[in-house]
Amino acid sequence: TMRKHNMIIALILFLILGGGIIFYIFYDTSPYKKTEVILNGNIITVDIADTIAKLEKGLSGREPLLQNEGMIFLFPYKGKHIFWMKDMKFPIDFVWIKDNRVLGFIENADPQIGVSDFGLKTYFPPEPINTVLELKAGSVKNFRIQAGDIVTILTNTKL
Repeated sequence: TMRKHNMIIALILFLILGGGIIFYIFYDTSPYKKTEVILNGNIITVDIADTIAKLEKGLSGREPLLQNEGMIFLFPYKGKHIFWMKDMKFPIDFVWIKDNRVLGFIENADPQIGVSDFGLKTYFPPEPINTVLELKAGSVKNFRIQAGDIVTILTNTKL
């Protein structure tokens, strides 16, 4: 019947669209969007990690960051998000951010080159956060970052 035919077509379209959305969320290979973060008067150009694939990949496999470069992880919910240094080539500073304020940080996290995935150290914030800023090692000290500092993420993202 015509109704059954239309339902089958609708189901096929739903599966194709749903599959496309799931593929984008989990296997996103599009270039990172960029924006700027202002922290203690310093302007930092950051790549935005905001999909599951990008949140998972982070800075893995990348070349070292320059002085005013970083990556910002924007989570859809607050949590004690766990980080590790899988496939990292250089040390970094983690800045834990909750509601646009620095909650705390970890300085000079070692990439542990040569350590198996099972042996890698994990890093997580002292309480639930919704944003993490990864910077070149030494940036927390250089930028004089302290708990309570305000973090401004500019919304005019650049491609």
